[in-house]
Amino acid sequence: MAVQGYLRWIAAGLMAWSLAACATAQPSQPHMESKQQSDRDWIYFPAEENAVMQDLAQKIVQLCHIPSTKQNEETCLRTKVAPDFDASGMGQQGCQEQRDAWDFLKCIVVGNILVSLHGALTGQDFPALTTADWMAPDPYMNRLMTAVARQIETECRQTSGTPSGLNDCIRTQLLGTLKIPRASRERCMPVDDERAFSNCVAEAHALTVFRAGLARLNEMPI
Repeated sequence: MAVQGYLRWIAAGLMAWSLAACATAQPSQPHMESKQQSDRDWIYFPAEENAVMQDLAQKIVQLCHIPSTKQNEETCLRTKVAPDFDASGMGQQGCQEQRDAWDFLKCIVVGNILVSLHGALTGQDFPALTTADWMAPDPYMNRLMTAVARQIETECRQTSGTPSGLNDCIRTQLLGTLKIPRASRERCMPVDDERAFSNCVAEAHALTVFRAGLARLNEMPI
């Protein structure tokens, strides 16, 4: 199914870019000197991503007083930074087995991406995620994508009489369901290739999540 391909590519992009963005925001590696062109590079929103990640890295440095001792840095990441990316309130429990503080933060970011995607696609705010789902979200994501794909394609086939009409319907449904901002929609819709379009949508959704987390961090006193 075409829509299942869209959704799987969006999910893969969200997971990869979220992990890469966490690494980019790490103050000890502000922009990973060895970074090369890869599937994790931000292609459609590079300026916006660069601005958010710079602000995030700077905020982490200020909040955690980096450079600091490793223990102080890890405590700060767990108690000050991670909670602001745990919009669901479930991540700190789900990711508690992560011993490294940066891995803990990545787990929370990726898991909350999954929670936000689940909420957008199903209308249910709090999926029943197990600790295993937080530690390895791909199987849950694949099940979610398969179920939603069937629903969207069925709805679009009922209202679209041509292949191009079906494709436009699927794209419009995805953009609306994921609540992609209008400016981002206008950047993604002209992208012809299905996988490239999905990557654009994934970037737009991930950018929204990171901006929200940064906004919560900016409310914290230094």
